[in-house]
Amino acid sequence: MHRFALPFRPRHTGPLAAVLLVALIVLVASAGALAADDDDPIAEHRAPFPERQEDLAVLLERANAHLAAGRAADARADYLVAVRNLTPARRGETLRAIARTFYLDNASGAALRTLAHALVLDAGDDDARALLRTLAAQREQTAVADAWLADADTAPRPALLARAAAFSSGDAPALQTAHADVWPVLRGVVLLVPDARPVAAAVVPDAHRVGAYRARFAARHPESQRDAYLRRHGADPSAPDLPADAMTYDLAEESFELFVPDTYRPEKPAGLLVWISPTARGDVWQPEVRAALAARNVIWVGANHGGNPRALWDRVGLALDALHNVPQHYAIDDARVYVGGYSGGGRTASRVALLWGELVDGGLFWFGCDHFRKLNVPERRGIVWPARLPTPTRPQQNRLMRTGRYAYVTGERDFNRAETKAAYDDMRVLGFAGARYLEIPDADHYVGLPADWFGRALDVLSGAD
Repeated sequence: MHRFALPFRPRHTGPLAAVLLVALIVLVASAGALAADDDDPIAEHRAPFPERQEDLAVLLERANAHLAAGRAADARADYLVAVRNLTPARRGETLRAIARTFYLDNASGAALRTLAHALVLDAGDDDARALLRTLAAQREQTAVADAWLADADTAPRPALLARAAAFSSGDAPALQTAHADVWPVLRGVVLLVPDARPVAAAVVPDAHRVGAYRARFAARHPESQRDAYLRRHGADPSAPDLPADAMTYDLAEESFELFVPDTYRPEKPAGLLVWISPTARGDVWQPEVRAALAARNVIWVGANHGGNPRALWDRVGLALDALHNVPQHYAIDDARVYVGGYSGGGRTASRVALLWGELVDGGLFWFGCDHFRKLNVPERRGIVWPARLPTPTRPQQNRLMRTGRYAYVTGERDFNRAETKAAYDDMRVLGFAGARYLEIPDADHYVGLPADWFGRALDVLSGAD
């Protein structure tokens, strides 16, 4: 008998004493807040949160009982519900328990991949690190694991998760198919937790510097202020009730991720895409997506710590600040300035594109968008999606109809697909001739940024579609 199974013993076993009950009080409050966040990219993918704290305790106890009895699949199903509702501090041990369920099901590759998720969640999880090394040695994947671990402290977390997929590729094809739905859930569990790793220092951009780097900016956009935000929303009933200290962040304490293609030249002004991420990182790391940007001479900039947990008005403000500052350091084509975002970031981007339309030439709404009119929910008579932002004034709409370009991108299996399609259809009814709809076949909400479809969306924005 090998020694791998013993360290996988879950730490939820035994009677739930006072320590666990105190922790449950904290995690119920935390999970309830997450479930109420409309911009949470996994909110609609999450199983309902147990109604009472004892329900979650019972769920964990049941999962542990299943695991002790060798019912790995049943234990995994319960752990997957629990892990989405636990506080970040307790997710790591539950991920290790999920890894054990895979191991017992002879899916040791999936176990490795789950341990990698635990390390992306917390690079200091020494238990997960030791288990990953042990299991990798059993599978003769030590070199692959060592290469992955060498980057675990510094590489972008989405990139680490993408590379971790290789760990499960050696499992039987039937097991890979059976486990396919697990990875989007675990990805959301991990990426919703802010990245606590040390980060590179942000620098003031040198004029025309190329490459990928972290920057800080000095000047707020004149519209990146509470009064300006309220003015844009007018007296519409959907106007937010902003606290007095809204949008008072210190820009010097914020940072932005830039990618400037090596082919950039000042004599040939570049396009600019301001990206609003649903997570804490604003960078673009995929080589294929960078290549798509370079092929079209487009600079990428995204705020860090501007993801879904951040207040909506701050996310808008940071996007406006990026719009204001990048042209002070680079030659930007005034006819190719765009705002875009993924999931909750796409919703925020649609707000910027439609309410601050004179500042941008188009919007890329990737797997999430908001709209300024009620939309009928298909096949549900009398049910509507509410207007999520104020209606632009008639002069604003006329200008946007003439010049705006908008890419509404979704996936065949995206839970936001129907709302995205309804918003696009209404834009066309209203006369927004520059709106286009792109649906990626067989893609769910967590497909990421397939470079070919991302390139097509950029072509929509430039009018080259």
